[in-house]
Amino acid sequence: MTANQHHIVLVAAALENSPEPGFPASLDFVIPVVSADPKGNTIQPHWKTNQEVIAAPGVEILTTAPGNGYDFLSGSSLAAAHVSGVAALLLQYQPGLEPMMVKSVLKQTGRSKTSNQPEGSPFPILIDACHALAALGAAVDCL
Repeated sequence: MTANQHHIVLVAAALENSPEPGFPASLDFVIPVVSADPKGNTIQPHWKTNQEVIAAPGVEILTTAPGNGYDFLSGSSLAAAHVSGVAALLLQYQPGLEPMMVKSVLKQTGRSKTSNQPEGSPFPILIDACHALAALGAAVDCL
């Protein structure tokens, strides 16, 4: 059985400057992720799809580096880690949540800053952890 058949939420970094989102981000049951800067601006993906894309902080993220150090890195893989964490938070609050419902909640509660994307291009939706949790009924105070 596959992860999808076991009801496991799958999050994947999407290729941002490529004609395709890459594997496994291109699969319908995977949550594809692109990076956003601190102001919420995203790179407009070049690939064509009807699927919305989740954006999360992924520019100049402080992370560990070789030699017991730290460095600022950027990319969709760092953003995907953020989305995975929010998905885990939703699943902790509501353990029986199906993967497609997690994806739906993230899309419905996120914010979009892009208004003039090319036709057929994915529409990046900036993740909003607080509003996603509130959508499940959590007593949280979102700004």
